Amino acid sequence: MLRLEKCLSVANAPDRFQDLDDLKQLFKDVKDLDFDYMRRRLAALSLVIAIDTSDIPELDARFWKRAKVELPRAKQAISIRLDADVLAWFKAQGRGYQSIINSVLKSFVDTRKGKR
Repeated sequence: MLRLEKCLSVANAPDRFQDLDDLKQLFKDVKDLDFDYMRRRLAALSLVIAIDTSDIPELDARFWKRAKVELPRAKQAISIRLDADVLAWFKAQGRGYQSIINSVLKSFVDTRKGKR
């Protein structure tokens, strides 16, 4: 939560954090951050901040009373044999490659269900 609050403070006042040292000072207690990446994202955020959100309603108590927590469906662990090049491609997509494989398979199954 602390990291989120700090990111929001940067997003809400990008002109205060133009210097990389300012960012480093703000996040001094957070390890493994790529400050050059943060600087690029900060520049992108400054464009987003200009968007008018006044027509978006606030989330009030009524919203949260009706809100439901939906947990993801449980996955079943299996062992599967894939061609080396196929697995390499999915792994090259980065973190979550197994979820991507699942999504591709699910999309295929959903398409086939519609054809029957």
